[in-house]
Amino acid sequence: MNGYEQIIKLMREQGAANNLPVPRLAEMKNTAECDAGDLMLDKEDLLIADHLKGKLKEGDTVLIQRVTDDTYAIIERLVEP
Repeated sequence: MNGYEQIIKLMREQGAANNLPVPRLAEMKNTAECDAGDLMLDKEDLLIADHLKGKLKEGDTVLIQRVTDDTYAIIERLVEP
């Protein structure tokens, strides 16, 4: 890899590091697990917003946000209008 390729690689890595992940929808499978399509999250992977603790149940649609590589936050429960 020449110098130009190394600079471009570094620029791409730094740019990706500053991109915030997009919130996504998930479905609660029970009170402690949710399914986000290609990703199954359990209680070790999840942070739950304080106002939702004890209120989530199977089938609820929730909005999740990645916090770290292996931690997601449930930030809200969504309902039909």
